[in-house]
Amino acid sequence: MNVVQMQLVLHERPMLIVPDGVTLRPIRLPDDVPAYLALRVAAFAGQAAPARTWEKEDFARELSSQPWWRAERCWVAEVAGQSSNADG
Repeated sequence: MNVVQMQLVLHERPMLIVPDGVTLRPIRLPDDVPAYLALRVAAFAGQAAPARTWEKEDFARELSSQPWWRAERCWVAEVAGQSSNADG
């Protein structure tokens, strides 16, 4: 299997348009991990070969423990009145 890594160098900060009732913030570890994992399950649910369900340890191994990981560059969008916590 080949993996293609794509990247884009930004020369200026893009204009950010946030819809009314939505808040953007950096991810909070470890509090936001359950919601991230639930979103990942939902995102891959319709695939012909669904991805294996991740656990918290997978998130740490594949993302947050990597040298390139920066929590301040991973954004969470929250709709007013809805919790980002998968349990709430």
